Amino acid sequence: MAFCPHPPLLVPEVSGSASAELDDLRAACRAAIVSLTGRQLVVVGSDSVSVVHSPLSRGTLAGFGAGSDRQLPTAAEAPALPLSLTVG
Repeated sequence: MAFCPHPPLLVPEVSGSASAELDDLRAACRAAIVSLTGRQLVVVGSDSVSVVHSPLSRGTLAGFGAGSDRQLPTAAEAPALPLSLTVG
């Protein structure tokens, strides 16, 4: 089992000049995820109800200065993902 933070600062395009300072944290998160190879990956968000999102759901980091959407796989009108799932 592994837990990783979801802050948008984990995304290098968002963290800007602090990006290098977060390299160790990003590496630790990658290592934790890689250690789960062959196991089911569950990304947990936060809300008052449980939701299973469509594989076509998409999230954006545009509000944090990153210009591209994070998308699974592609869909023009897909439901929006919360921040934690977008980064996850």
